[in-house]
Amino acid sequence: MSEPRNLYPNTTVYATCRCVHRSNRLVPTAVVQRVVDYCFAVVSTRYRDAWGMEFYEFEFLSTHYHLLANNGCGKITDFLQDLNALIARQLNAL
Repeated sequence: MSEPRNLYPNTTVYATCRCVHRSNRLVPTAVVQRVVDYCFAVVSTRYRDAWGMEFYEFEFLSTHYHLLANNGCGKITDFLQDLNALIARQLNAL
């Protein structure tokens, strides 16, 4: 496992989040795409309004997703936790 990075406020962060066991849980079907888009819209709006985070790129593939964002007030880890939890709950409900 790699060493944790220091995440400073107002820095650009490139994050990759993988699904558990690198499984194909984000297969881009219409339903999964709507779920991921909705979850990203809800969480990103919340963090943009509350903390001033800026999002530059978000793309998801079958086994992982990539995110490029400005860390704003240093809340990127909280953002990723909320996004991952919401996506997981929605996909589990399917």
